[in-house]
This record gives sequence, C-alpha cells and structure tokens, in this order.
Amino acid sequence: MHHPLAASRYTSIHHFGPRGYGWILGQLRRKPVRKILDLGCGEGTLLRFLTEPASVIYNDAEPLNPDWTSRQLHPSLLSGLDVHLPSLQEAISHTAPRTYEPGRPRYVTGVPRWDELKVQIWHGALETINEEFVDEHECFVATEVVEHLPSEILDQFFPVILGYYRPPLLLLTTPNYDFNALFTAPGHTRSGYPDPTGDTHRIFRHDDHKREWTVSEWRTWCETGAYTYGYEIEVGALGVPIEDDPFGRTAFEVGKASLTAVFRRLDDRPRVRPVVQSQSGGSGSSGVKHVLVAEHIHHAHSGAGQPMEAEEIRNRVKAVLSTHTTNELDVESIWISRDVDVACGGSVPALISALLQSDPDGSEPEWEITEGGRDMLNWLVLWKNWVMPKEEDSRGMWDQGGSEDEELDWRTHGEGVEEEDASHSWPEPATVTDDWWPSPTAAWESDTPQQLPIITQL
Repeated sequence: MHHPLAASRYTSIHHFGPRGYGWILGQLRRKPVRKILDLGCGEGTLLRFLTEPASVIYNDAEPLNPDWTSRQLHPSLLSGLDVHLPSLQEAISHTAPRTYEPGRPRYVTGVPRWDELKVQIWHGALETINEEFVDEHECFVATEVVEHLPSEILDQFFPVILGYYRPPLLLLTTPNYDFNALFTAPGHTRSGYPDPTGDTHRIFRHDDHKREWTVSEWRTWCETGAYTYGYEIEVGALGVPIEDDPFGRTAFEVGKASLTAVFRRLDDRPRVRPVVQSQSGGSGSSGVKHVLVAEHIHHAHSGAGQPMEAEEIRNRVKAVLSTHTTNELDVESIWISRDVDVACGGSVPALISALLQSDPDGSEPEWEITEGGRDMLNWLVLWKNWVMPKEEDSRGMWDQGGSEDEELDWRTHGEGVEEEDASHSWPEPATVTDDWWPSPTAAWESDTPQQLPIITQL
C-alpha cells in the first residue's frame, strides 16, 4: 500500500518544483548575481529559464541596495557542466538564441533582450579542474546533484568547489530522506530503491541516488565543508505537500521535501589544488577532461541603452493612455505597449526623465509621477492633459491598426520573492503549456519556473 503523496504527488509540492529552482532564483535575486555556473546542468532546464531576458536593461551605474530584492535577473554569463553528453545536447538546444522573421508581433516575440548574454555548455567531470571556471563565476549551483555522486567523487566536491574554485556563492539542494516517510503509509514496508552502497538500510527515492541525507546529516556535512574552506553556511529546507497527511504526520516530524544550503565566502585565502587519488591508488588527474561543446551569444537589441528623443517617448506614452479610460497607469503597463521600452532603449529612468522634462516653450511638464518603491515599474504615470477617449477611439488596437500587443494584459501578478509556502502549487508537467505565464516578465517574478513563453532574440 502506498501513501497518496508517493511519486505522482511529489511533483505537486508547494513552491518547490523539480530541483527547487524557485529557491535558487530567489537566492540569485538577492545578490544579485550575473555570472552563474550550473554544476550537473543535465538538459539545461535551469539554464534555459535563466536565458529569458529581463524587461529592462541592467544599470551598473546604480547598483542595487543589498537590502532590496530585484524581481529580475540580468545574467551576462551562464555556464553548464555535465558528464552526460546526450543530456548536454538538449541543453545546447534549450539555451540557443531564438530567431524570428522581421515584423512578428510582440505577443509572439515577447520582450527584447537588453543585455548581451553568453552561454557556455561544457562536457566533463565535476572532480576535474577547469581553469576556465576560476574567477569567472559569482555563483555555482548544484541542484539535486550531490546525491548522485559516488563516494570517491563526493569526497572531492568541497576540495574542488570551495577549496580551488572558491566562488563567492554556492547553492545546493538535495532530497530530504526524512521526508520519504510520507510516501508510504505507517506500518508498511517502504517502496523505492535500496541504498546501492550498502552503507545503510535506507530506501531511496531514485535508482541513481548514492545517498540521501537526513536533516542532521546534511547540516553536519555542509558545516564541515564550510568551516574547512572559510565559508559562512546557511542550511534550510523547502517544499511542503499540497494536501494534509491522512495519517497526521506533519512537517515538524519529517521536515520538507528538499534540503538546501547557501555557502558565502568569508575570506580571500589562497586556492589549493586538491590531490586526486586515481583508482590505482596513485595521485593524478581524475575524471573526464572538460570540453566546451557549445557557446551561444544572445545579442542585445540594437537600440539597447540608446533612448530616442524625449518627444518621441512622450508621444508613445500618450498613444498608450489615449486608448485607456483613465489618465493614470503604472509604468509596467506603459512599458510593454506601443514599443515604449524600445523607444527608451530598455531604460526605465529614460522614460521617467523624458516625461518630466519641461517643454521647449518653458511650460511645466504635463506629467506627474508617483513613486511606488525602488522598482520603477511600479510607479504611476499621470497625464494631466488627458482627455476621455470617444467610444469609437477606445475600442483597442484591433480597430486602430496599432501594435498587436497593446491590448494584451501582460501586467505581472507577483511583486516579491516568497520562496516556499506560496498559495499556488506546482502543476503536473504534462499540463504545462506555452501560455502559462501571463506576462513576459512574470517568469522572473515567480519562484516557480514553469514552461516559458517564446522570447525573441534581437
């Protein structure tokens, strides 16, 4: 007899999803991080998600307040490493730039790319040193990877990653063995996969798992690595069932579905090349030498960082508000209409500046801006000289021959980065469709990475 939360229910865990990508994205937003290496990237699911462009250009002249979390990421370098070449072929496809015929409507192409992005796909073993990774990435990520590593490779994980590469940030997730109790009714023999190492009598979730840690074991393992190599460690967990356990078992007893760890570098001690023991007992090089199997360049829009004249920007904003029944609209709704973002070169400050400029005749600006926090997309724009459109003028872009995306409600539905216990749940993979996201930018704002809309590469 199996518990209803067994395999088929595991994919429906609050705000978790495969590999805990939502938690990863929340951590990346906090830094924020621009150069990321995905260890054990597999088919490139996380990398594919990270290739989706932000709706605004990165502004390195105004670094973000570390106490404020951006809704969007602006990666400039994404690298993926995996030893399984067939999986990497999929990763190559998933991270390749998309191209569209000229003139395709915005609801098809999505938001332009404002920042150039390089994607590198590497084939090779985790325990093998790759000098190309040294000082090149701000964050290393390994989601649901370490439990698959044989002991001799796992023993090299911290020496290689923390001892030699020494990234400022390392993010890990792994299954919580204690949580497995929910997969079987009390008093029944657990089904699954026996520990292949023979070190324990545990039943694992996956046939390729070499180990599954309990909460206390995970904390001990992570703390040992952190203290050895000069890192601060934060251990946590995520993923709760969407249904109450019929036998009354709670998260207090079994914890959450996955365990997490955040390693933050504390010092700049010299890196140390680990001594790798070969199977014959002598020291030497181990694993598969890294080979760069693909590199993609996602080019930025030709107008990135080059706003048009202020008058042109204002005229486009007027065109947007002229079709609405109110003289006030949030910046984000304006941004995605009438190619306002293109006119501004991807810069929201350029939009605000254009609206607040005095007219050449010296008259006061006909715009008022109401600030709504640090995120300018939440600010409100009011047009003082707005006139209620006639009924025949407010029927939307389909009657006016305007840009085909004007009347689509692409406004975002999330503001923060709540990570674990959001009210929405992860749908079964088979039900995910290309129109899941209500907006091009919503993918950045949610911590649940669903199937993404098709986005243009300009």
